[in-house]
Amino acid sequence: MAFSSAQLLRYARVWHKNVAAVMFVFFFVVSITAVLLGWKDFFVGKVYHTDIKQKTTKSLNEWLPLDSLRHLAVAGLKSKVPVGPDNKPDRMDARIDKGYIRFSFTGGYTVQLNAKTGVLQAVEKKAPEWIIKIHDGEIIDDLFTINGGVAKTVYSSIMGLSLFFLTLSGFWMWFKPKQIRVAKKETAN
Repeated sequence: MAFSSAQLLRYARVWHKNVAAVMFVFFFVVSITAVLLGWKDFFVGKVYHTDIKQKTTKSLNEWLPLDSLRHLAVAGLKSKVPVGPDNKPDRMDARIDKGYIRFSFTGGYTVQLNAKTGVLQAVEKKAPEWIIKIHDGEIIDDLFTINGGVAKTVYSSIMGLSLFFLTLSGFWMWFKPKQIRVAKKETAN
C-alpha cells in the first residue's frame, strides 16, 4: 500500500500528537532532572579543600596500600564532618596520572587523598543521587527491587526511541509542508 505525501503528513501529525501526549510527563521529568544535573555543581558542597601543593607520584609502587588509604579517608571524613557509622566507603576512583585517590561514601561524601602521602586534599558533599536515579530510570529498579537494571534499560530505551520518533516526525511535519508549497508554486508556473 503506497501513501501519498499528504497522507504520510497526516499520519505523522496524529502519531506525533499521540506519542507526545503519552510521553509528556516523562519528558517533563527528564528535562527537569537534566537541568538539575547540568547545574549539579550548585548542589555540591566543599566541606574541606586544600590548595597546598603536595608531592605526588604516578608510580603505583610509591602509593600507600589501599587499605591504609581507606582508613585515612574514613578518619579524614570524620575529622571534618560528623558522620554516623553507616557512612562507609563504597567506591574508589584512583587517578594514577594525578597521584590521588578519591573515596565515595554511602552518605554522599567524597574524600580525596594524596595517594603517596595519605594527606587529605578535599572533602565534598556530592549532588543528591536521587536526581541521577530519576533521570535515568534507576529509581524504578530500586522501588521494585528489580535486579540487573532491567527497568532502567527499558525506561531509557523507551525514552530514547520516543524522543527519536518525535524528532523525526516533528522534522517531517516542518519540512513536508514547505516541500508541498514549493511543488505547488512550480506547477502553478
